[in-house]
Amino acid sequence: MYDVTLFSEDFSSFPLGPFPYDSEHSAMGEYHYFPEAGYKGQWHDPIANYNYKGPSWVVTNPLLDGVRMMELSRIQEPVEKTTLPTLVSGDTRWQDYQLSVRLRPLSKDLFTGVLVRYQTSLRHYGVFFTKEGLEVQKVDLTERTILKKAAVGWSTAEYQDLTVTTKGNVITVSLNGQQVLIVEDERYTHGAIALCGCMPTQYAALEVKATHAEQDRLKKEEAEEQKRIQEKRMLHPQLKADRKIDLRDFGAGRQIRFGHLTGTNELFFVMAQNQRRVYKDRYPVISCLTAVSLETGKVLWQLGEPREDADVVQLTTDLPFQVYDIDNDGVDEVIASWDFKLFILDGRTGAVKQQMSTPINEQPADELCGVEFGHHAFEHLNVDAIRIVNVTGKNRPSDLLIKDRYARLWVYDDQFNLVWKFTHNNTGHFPYAYDFNGDGKDEIFSCYNMIDSDGNLLWELPISIDHTDEI
Repeated sequence: MYDVTLFSEDFSSFPLGPFPYDSEHSAMGEYHYFPEAGYKGQWHDPIANYNYKGPSWVVTNPLLDGVRMMELSRIQEPVEKTTLPTLVSGDTRWQDYQLSVRLRPLSKDLFTGVLVRYQTSLRHYGVFFTKEGLEVQKVDLTERTILKKAAVGWSTAEYQDLTVTTKGNVITVSLNGQQVLIVEDERYTHGAIALCGCMPTQYAALEVKATHAEQDRLKKEEAEEQKRIQEKRMLHPQLKADRKIDLRDFGAGRQIRFGHLTGTNELFFVMAQNQRRVYKDRYPVISCLTAVSLETGKVLWQLGEPREDADVVQLTTDLPFQVYDIDNDGVDEVIASWDFKLFILDGRTGAVKQQMSTPINEQPADELCGVEFGHHAFEHLNVDAIRIVNVTGKNRPSDLLIKDRYARLWVYDDQFNLVWKFTHNNTGHFPYAYDFNGDGKDEIFSCYNMIDSDGNLLWELPISIDHTDEI
C-alpha cells in the first residue's frame, strides 16, 4: 500500500561533527536571517534557546558498527512552555504516510523518539520511548497530552525499528514488526516529521512512504500553489534594481536610519557600527557613524573608524541613534549616544550641536532587572536605545526617551531637561509611544507596562517572565 518513497535518510552524506548551530545560542535569528554555516542536508533545527551550551545534534560513527548516524546530544526536561531539541525534515503538506525509523535511545530516563504531522515545534504528535514502553503524545502550544501508552520491553543496547503510520485521524505504532498502539485524534491532519526527545538518542536511518494517491495529491497541490504564487506575482510590479550603493567598510547589520540631513529633498541614510563590551550584546557602543546620500551613494560625513568584522553584522540589539528634526529648523539632526554622552549632531556636517552626560547609575544593581553579574558595568548609563516621543504635549514630538538594556527609562525635553524617569520590572527592547487617551500627550507602552505621560504606571500585563522585543 505504502509503496512510494517520499523521503529517505541514512546520514551518510554528513561529515562527522555537530549539525550546524549558533555556537553562542544568541538571539540572532530574531533579528536577521543568518543561517549557520555547514551542511544541513534535508534537515533544519527550529529551536533557538539561549540557555543551551554546545550542539543539540551531532553526526557520529561508532567504530564497530560503521554506521553514520545523527545523535541527539542533549538532556532536557519537558518543562511547560519549553520546546525540546528538535530536528525537522519533510513537508508540512504530508497527510497520510508511513515513517520507518531505526533508532537507539541511550537512556530510559524521560522520553525520546520522533514527531509526526509536525507543523511547528508547538503543534505536532510525538511517538516516544519511555521507561515503561511507548506512548503517543499531542503537543498543542503549551499543553502536552499523553494520548495513549503501551507497556513493551526494549533495550538501550540495541537498535529499535519503529514504524508510525498516519491515516486520517488514526495513528498506528509498531515496534520491531509488532503493532503496539492505535490512537485516534483529529487535532492535526497534516505535517512533516522530526527527531525529538529529552535524552541522548542515535538515529541511524529513516524512510517515509506514501500511497500513489497521496503522491498525486501532493503533486497537484504543489502545482496549484506555484500557479497561485505566479498569478499573485503578476498582479504587482516586478522588482528591478534602481541603483547600487557600495557600503565599503562602513556597512552594518540592521542599523540604518533615513532622513533629510541637508534640509533639501535629497534623502540620506545613516549607518552605525558598534563594538561589544563586557557581556554579549548588553553594552554595545557606537564606534562609527556614516551619513550617505541615497541618491548618489556619496558619503556626506563620517565619525569614528569603520571596520569589517563580524561584530558590525552580528548584532542582536538596538543601537542608540535616530534621525529627526528635533529643533524644527527644517534640517534633520542625528541624535546619538556613545561614550556616556547624548549628542545632537548637525545633519549636514556631523558636528556636535548639543550634548549632555548620561545619567549616573545610582540605583543599586540588585534592585533592577537584567543587570549582569550584580554590578553596573559603568558609573554612567550606557544608552541602549533612543526614541522621539511627546509626553510634554508640544505641537510636535521633541522629547527624548532613552533607556538601559532592561530596567529603566528616562525622558528629557529637547533642551536636555529631565522630564521623568521610570523603573518597573522589564523595559523590553524598544518602547512604543502613542497618545492613546487623546489628551495631546504620549503614553509609553514598554514591555508589559503601560506608562502615562507623567511617568506613572497605568497598568501592566500579568506576565512575569521574559520581555517583548519591539512593539
